[in-house]
Amino acid sequence: MDEKTFKLVGEKTGLGWALDMVLDNTEYKTFYLENHLGQYPDFDHDHCQMCFEKIMNRDGCEKEGYVTLDFYYWLCKDCFSKYHEYLSAKLLQEDSFKGLTIFEIMDTELTLFDGKYEYEIGRLEFFFNKIKKQPIKKVDVEICPVISSYMAYKYHIELKYKKVILREAEITDILAYIEQVENDQEVLKYTSFNRYPWVKLNFRKPKP
Repeated sequence: MDEKTFKLVGEKTGLGWALDMVLDNTEYKTFYLENHLGQYPDFDHDHCQMCFEKIMNRDGCEKEGYVTLDFYYWLCKDCFSKYHEYLSAKLLQEDSFKGLTIFEIMDTELTLFDGKYEYEIGRLEFFFNKIKKQPIKKVDVEICPVISSYMAYKYHIELKYKKVILREAEITDILAYIEQVENDQEVLKYTSFNRYPWVKLNFRKPKP
């Protein structure tokens, strides 16, 4: 978003310079319409990113909204209508990611840190389920489970002995591995004795 547009949208939304943080979460991302946001009690972000409307209104009725593919950030229908062009936000189509690799899709659709293709496993399950019918370009993928903290107590444990390399990986192969890790008792043991545990998966391009 250029400086002029940034200022315009910041004024329209009342976010001002706080818009910069919103853009990190929403700009260039693909959304889909979710009809019953209120049915998810553990939804991390309980408000629209632009206007802060709550998912649940005062009488408890479930809301509709546009959600990112990892089911993490959402925009109410009104804000999506008003601002999606400014945000370069797109709606999910049958061929949205035609010919793209998993890594290229993750680059745009997930909020990654430190240049790593590493993300929380539950969000990855949402993400891959939403794109599993996409005509992607299949590539080799190395995946390693990680136990890390999301609070002040910092640790980062790669479970390298659980690492796999999926050749010409289908998204269904990745989803099968996610399910395997989620049910792995050894992985769960690591979460039981660590403080504020977060199970993630780290994706890499295998070395030749």
